[in-house]
Amino acid sequence: MNIVYLETYFVTVSSILGIGFLGLPLLLDKSGLYPFLVAFLTASVVHILIVFFIVEILQKSHALQVKHLKEKLNDDIYETLEDHSNNEGQAILSKQDAVRSPDLHFLAEMFLGYGFKYVFDTLIITDLSSFLILYALAGSESFGELLGIKYLYIIPVFIWCLAFIIIFAVSYIGNLISVLTLLKGVLFSLAVIVTLFVTSGRQENASNNFNYIQDSLLLSILSAGGSVFVMPFLFAKIENDSSQIKKYRLAVVMGLVTCSILNIIWCWVVFDIVPQHCSPIIERNKSSHEPIVCNSLERAKENGEISTVPLIRVIRHEHPYFLWVATVVGIFIIISITVSFMTYGTALHHIICGIVESKFPSCSSLESQRSKNIAKIFTSSFISFIFFAIIFVIAMLNPKAFLEVMEKFCSLITCFLHILICLMFLSSRYKNVEILLPLPKIWASSAYLVLLYLSYSVCYDIYISVMPYLQPNNI
Repeated sequence: MNIVYLETYFVTVSSILGIGFLGLPLLLDKSGLYPFLVAFLTASVVHILIVFFIVEILQKSHALQVKHLKEKLNDDIYETLEDHSNNEGQAILSKQDAVRSPDLHFLAEMFLGYGFKYVFDTLIITDLSSFLILYALAGSESFGELLGIKYLYIIPVFIWCLAFIIIFAVSYIGNLISVLTLLKGVLFSLAVIVTLFVTSGRQENASNNFNYIQDSLLLSILSAGGSVFVMPFLFAKIENDSSQIKKYRLAVVMGLVTCSILNIIWCWVVFDIVPQHCSPIIERNKSSHEPIVCNSLERAKENGEISTVPLIRVIRHEHPYFLWVATVVGIFIIISITVSFMTYGTALHHIICGIVESKFPSCSSLESQRSKNIAKIFTSSFISFIFFAIIFVIAMLNPKAFLEVMEKFCSLITCFLHILICLMFLSSRYKNVEILLPLPKIWASSAYLVLLYLSYSVCYDIYISVMPYLQPNNI
């Protein structure tokens, strides 16, 4: 059973570890390291609270289904159904068959109002699709940087190979993600240790400015929020037992804490090596053969590059004999992005399966149930295939400004999703059912604080998105 908690831990890590590595270090160009730490640690605490909220929502979902089942059946029949398994060729209802595995769509149906559940479904599918587009672009860019191939040629192979694994081998993907996450952890440790050793203390004119602390706000929220997407299908792997639920919750929290520590270390490494502002470097890019005249966090942010690009340039230019470190960093980023794409793709497929499940009528006979299951698998696979096709087309259109899209659009949707999750939690508190690990009443107050924090983030996101168009020179 412990393998379930290890899988929960590694899948949680893979759902979070990726966004931060790609974009967070670039936000230190004006604020510096210390303001970033304040913003990022605050966002991490908020997401730990949200993890606790979701675990209670998942428990309430199970308890409400059991309660509704008891209302349909008298207690004697219910006990009989619990104690007997299916006979040969005969369909007998069991508690396990009656209680549906949780997914985000089903939770929205149970705890959000009639209109809000459709808003929630739309936001979460849009958010996951946006992440997958960003990972497709970042993954192909990383492959192109490492292999010297134009990344547009890599996008089709990257997306469709992983899409077929997600759709047709979804039952095995958890173990694959766990192994790859362990591998990228080893590569990350090696890359960080060697990189710090060969370039320690290079950043001599680093500055910290708390006036720019809000620069890290949105991406900090975004980088720590991926666990929301994977928690429901990981929760389905455990029994309704207080000890197992507690270990599951601990595994998710430890995954989030691990990612927070690794993100901070990564930002520190990049900040220590890559200048905040322009540092002239003349070299030839292998793929474009264009001269690069400036290498800094600020320039990389303006060009919409991922954080490894300026780091690898510094190593290649100043420490060519340690060029293998740049290769290790490149391989690490490729594995990280690949794992993140599989994780978010699995979450998208799981939500689509949940929506399809809710649209199919219940069946009484065993034969009808088998036909229904085949139809559900075919329908959900076909819809997932369509979504991956849309993701592929958008990625091939080569949208620019990677960091800007990730920071503003995805962070806005993520904030709205987390607000709706907090509303789910507050709504679930009014459901009169007993659960095994209830949170104290004071946690409802913490939910209002989280709502306040997320509402401010939404307002700030809208403000920085709209203000450039309201400047006098743009009117």
